[in-house]
Amino acid sequence: MVNLRIIGFLWLISGLAPAIKHPMNVWTYATHPEFQIGMGPLDARFWIAQSLVEVSFLVIMLIGWGLIRLRRWAVVAGAGWGVISLLICAWFILTQRTKQGLEPYVVVWCLVALSIYTLFGVWSFDRHRR
Repeated sequence: MVNLRIIGFLWLISGLAPAIKHPMNVWTYATHPEFQIGMGPLDARFWIAQSLVEVSFLVIMLIGWGLIRLRRWAVVAGAGWGVISLLICAWFILTQRTKQGLEPYVVVWCLVALSIYTLFGVWSFDRHRR
């Protein structure tokens, strides 16, 4: 059970920083005269995508909180998120490599490790409950 709490804490922290920083970046776009909503090169799809990104950070934090509390729904959601994040990381590693710089590449490999650890923790929790 300690593994799930550690995983929950890691997911909670990894979602917290971007959940705070991302709205500030979007606010900068929204208040800039060139990029205001409905005007300029950024259309509604951009603003909808940015909203979905913020919602995903909040969902990650909710899953982390649920894992800390050892909730069954969070274990299931954590397993799903672990698989999804592994697929996203594989896509990034195979297509982007270091085009975006070295820092995102290192972060993606850390996320691979966290995703594998999440799947291991979920698997051990299910095995323990049986």
